[in-house]
Amino acid sequence: MSPDVVRFGAVGRLFTSFDEAWRYFLGRAEPLEWFFGQFPEDEALVAEAGMRSLLWQPLGDTHFYSKGRDVADVAQLRGQRVAVPGKALEEFVERCGGRPTTLATNDFHDAISDRKVDMALMTLGGNEVLRLWKVQDTITLTAHAPVEFLLVVNEKRWQSLSQEQRIIMTRVARIVEREGRARVASIDKAAERFAIENGMKLVSLTPDQVAEWRACSAGMLADYMDRNGERARKLMAAYGRLRMDGCCSTMPGEARFTRR
Repeated sequence: MSPDVVRFGAVGRLFTSFDEAWRYFLGRAEPLEWFFGQFPEDEALVAEAGMRSLLWQPLGDTHFYSKGRDVADVAQLRGQRVAVPGKALEEFVERCGGRPTTLATNDFHDAISDRKVDMALMTLGGNEVLRLWKVQDTITLTAHAPVEFLLVVNEKRWQSLSQEQRIIMTRVARIVEREGRARVASIDKAAERFAIENGMKLVSLTPDQVAEWRACSAGMLADYMDRNGERARKLMAAYGRLRMDGCCSTMPGEARFTRR
């Protein structure tokens, strides 16, 4: 898979109002093609990768699970041992002061129970399945990075299809994408109720706290651009223009900054 897609998926969307961004995208005929078309190497990227995106399938946003404290204030993460499911989140935790350990998600419960780690990063939907509610009592709703699967089609195969077939596949993909996001939103609401009913506290970030988290993780974006050259800079410039749009410039909710 193209490292541009993988790395952008890992770091490009930190602390963005992603639901709003997708509602914006899905109002377009080919949302991802529109986004990558914001810089002129769109077709070159597709040709080099040998694939074309059809849809993104969400699993939910990632949040911090802890006991006895929340981490809305990033300073509360300092020195804490955090179970993470992958390398990108390992870097994120480390940059913001935590001590990450990459584990299989099925091992999170036992690692917390055995006091090998203090916290874990997981979606809301993973709480009940992984029995995190039995060993943690707080979820800080950082929503810092969505977990997504990307469905792609081989570019040669795509080009072998008729125009009518491509139109049909694109339309069906948009339907599946909308339905998938609606389903995950419903699952997350049910997961919030489950957490509260089982005595867990849900803590949201203020805009000022979001700014602090963005600041400590900003180096991930800078490193990505340094490692990947001009294409990465063009990609992040397109992302920057998107972040300036009203659709995607804020976290959910009506709170406002109180300090700079």
